[in-house]
Amino acid sequence: MRVTASLASIYWVWMMSSALYLHFAPSASEYRTLASEAFDREEYAASVEFQDKVLEIAAMDYHAHYWKGRALSKEEDYERALVSFDLALMIRPEELAALDGKARALSGLGRFEEALSVLNQIQQRDSTSVRVQYNIAFCLQHLGRREEALTILRGVVAADPGWMPGHIRLGHMLDAAGRPRQALAAYARATAIDSTNDEVRYHLAATHLHLGDRAEAIEILRRMAGTNPSLATEVSADSSFMDLTEEELSLLSSD
Repeated sequence: MRVTASLASIYWVWMMSSALYLHFAPSASEYRTLASEAFDREEYAASVEFQDKVLEIAAMDYHAHYWKGRALSKEEDYERALVSFDLALMIRPEELAALDGKARALSGLGRFEEALSVLNQIQQRDSTSVRVQYNIAFCLQHLGRREEALTILRGVVAADPGWMPGHIRLGHMLDAAGRPRQALAAYARATAIDSTNDEVRYHLAATHLHLGDRAEAIEILRRMAGTNPSLATEVSADSSFMDLTEEELSLLSSD
């Protein structure tokens, strides 16, 4: 009789604990909010954990799979990101955002042929997106199809001349193709959009140096050094600037 009573008490305590947990445990909606806030704070690992909590409650939640993939991509965990985007696409096969995420994950894994195939699917439904064309050009470049990539990128900067990444990527490709003067023009157009962008100024300086315009290259680097105290170290380790003398490098450290 006592044993039965004890078992009943244990069962009652267990039932009450479970009820309290279910009552106070966050809902899927609350976990989504926590995941979104973590993503916005760039706390991507935490965002993934919260999305996993959503999926424990709602395994077929498209947005949880999609945003988990986005967070994993930010962490450069492209294998797991690809799984998340594939799961999202199982739920909503036509979602362009998930297709784009999948293409980016494939690119991150160096699987450029597959990424290009996915991007072509997107382009069939959104032929005017310069971002899609930009990503196609990126894949083509890595597949050794440089002239096709250049043609597409020229179309990108013509369609959206104010979009700086298009000019930067075009400059990179022209430089790699051995066309430094054309690359210089592309970087110059990018600096016209944002004259303070250090990535553009860095490549602009390297191209000037390659073309033999040392004074202009040094002047650009000196302006950059004003806001980047470690620039001299970065430049000295970069083969693009190997022709700079110790005296010229010292100018980047002066006040």
